[in-house]
Amino acid sequence: MKSRPPSVPFCRKDTNEIVYFTPAPWAIQQIKRETGLVEDVCAHGVGHPNAGCLVYIAELRLGEHWAVHGCDGCCQDTHKGAE
Repeated sequence: MKSRPPSVPFCRKDTNEIVYFTPAPWAIQQIKRETGLVEDVCAHGVGHPNAGCLVYIAELRLGEHWAVHGCDGCCQDTHKGAE
């Protein structure tokens, strides 16, 4: 059984609340962009927005552009039904 990579912290600047998002099952690494977006990196080296982070960002009403990324298809099963 493959172990998941460690989660990276997402810190809300307005409240200093720290939130961790579970990496996708296929992720080999998790990174946080300068914008605060947490991405799961697949075996091909492509960063895909973490599904939990996208839900959290939507709840904060920070806009809808966060899910846009250069996708290689690895995350399609993760985001089904999230539209």
